Amino acid sequence: MSYKKSNKRKNNKKKKNKKRNQKKFKKKKIPISKKNSPKQQPKKNKPNVKMIKEEDPFGDTFDQEPEMELNEQSDELDFDGKLTTEEIEEKLRNLEMKNKEVYAKDLVEEEIEEELEKRQQVYVPKKNGEESVELEVNLEAYELYFVLKVEWPCLSFDFLKDDLGIVRSEFPMTTYMVTGTQSRKAEENSIMAMKLDQMYQTKFDQNENPLEDEDPNNFDDDPLIDMKKIPHIGTVNRIRSMPQQNNIVAAWSDQGQIGIYNLKKQIDALDHTPKQRLTSNVLFQSKVHKDEGYALAWSPNEEGRLISGDCTGKIYLWLPHESTWVLNEKTSYQKSTESIEDLTFSPNEGNVFASCSVDRSIKIWDSRAKKCGLEIPNAHDSDVNVISWNKISDNLIASGGDDGILKVWDLAKIDQELKYFELEKKKQKRKKKKFQQPNIKPEVGFVWHSKPITSLEWNPFDETEIVVASEDNQITIWDISLEKDEEIEKENQNEPEVPPQLLFIHQGQKSVKEVHWHPQIPGLLASTASDGFNLFLPINLYKRNLNETNQK
Repeated sequence: MSYKKSNKRKNNKKKKNKKRNQKKFKKKKIPISKKNSPKQQPKKNKPNVKMIKEEDPFGDTFDQEPEMELNEQSDELDFDGKLTTEEIEEKLRNLEMKNKEVYAKDLVEEEIEEELEKRQQVYVPKKNGEESVELEVNLEAYELYFVLKVEWPCLSFDFLKDDLGIVRSEFPMTTYMVTGTQSRKAEENSIMAMKLDQMYQTKFDQNENPLEDEDPNNFDDDPLIDMKKIPHIGTVNRIRSMPQQNNIVAAWSDQGQIGIYNLKKQIDALDHTPKQRLTSNVLFQSKVHKDEGYALAWSPNEEGRLISGDCTGKIYLWLPHESTWVLNEKTSYQKSTESIEDLTFSPNEGNVFASCSVDRSIKIWDSRAKKCGLEIPNAHDSDVNVISWNKISDNLIASGGDDGILKVWDLAKIDQELKYFELEKKKQKRKKKKFQQPNIKPEVGFVWHSKPITSLEWNPFDETEIVVASEDNQITIWDISLEKDEEIEKENQNEPEVPPQLLFIHQGQKSVKEVHWHPQIPGLLASTASDGFNLFLPINLYKRNLNETNQK
């Protein structure tokens, strides 16, 4: 069926000349008073007067009512001959009043400009610390920005890989997604395949005559949205598509069930009108987990290999077998009874995966040994909610916790430290001496978000960039390779204090649950929250990617 998108820009299109949100975001303009402060009243202008003495023919001076000659100060005082004192004073009073009016007008305009500039500064959430500030989006910060409303909130979604180009950046853009709902009743939920077509560059609506723009890519309108769905019992806690076959989708239900579905008919129907009624194709369902969960991941290396983790701390590895899936072992991977919050496979090794837990740990598992090969015991001060394995530099893992801190770990360094620790431990045991546990530290840690981090993901096209979503309603993009530049810091002393690694802040959504990079369109992101989806392409990332493409 077709789905009509609701977008904030629709109201703005009626106001063509309205300036929109900066970057990132700013406060709305507030009218200010045009009254002058008493301290800023203009000083009175003193007349430029020259006294002329009268002398008698015999050389004796005598007192006489003085007359005054004025230097020209304006066209109004351009006269021939001399004036009486009363006429001079009257002209001076008129001139003084006019100068006061001009000066006051200039002063008020200057004050207004300064105040508006101050009020239109880029809004920095952490600096301002205000939770109820009303923000408006500035589309100049985006090359593409769309808001998509859905009937029910979606806790999770995933991009579907397509055949439109491995790496592409041309407009208009097309993207496919899969998501699952969180409705009031279990039987009202569904899994949805979506297509967003004809996504053009977002414009500022400053040109009232769109026909004057000759670039066909500058057509600014809502994308074409289509959606096909299948029924699903219970809220979809987590949903992921198989990297090797985008039509195969796994979903975690809040009913404690893992399901795997074939959405080929639904995805094909997004491009072509179906000739027959669409039916759901359930490939596999299991309730081996005794409780619901949120952790779910496909292997990027071994086709069909799936891992799932639940709230009791159990992890199961699923292997494809003929037309269904079976457990690798009847027993689970478990080292704690605390909830498993997230799972991710190694980008290069099909038997290696990582988990994070409420017990504050990050663990690296090898399915062949069925044991934890490496552990970071106290990765965060509280629950570790999400992890992401770098697809380019496979020694880096990023984590986000309830403490709101983003951390990046170098597994190669940690492995060396732990091996050294084990050697020292054996030596100390022989000498019957006490030994200290190793203090494992992250490579970098960024304290910015004020509430728990709910999602993060490495950029598949850049090994140093990562996107982070938090319950503080911010989505931030970071580049861990950047460092402070003292000269630039001095030049920008009056600017808000922002870490140099922070590239972009996106806001406008409430209770953001997940954010993902598009696997084939560099810089394009999508996020899901309680009030719907956002699709956005920050203009700074778009221009950088464009420059890199041109250099190649």
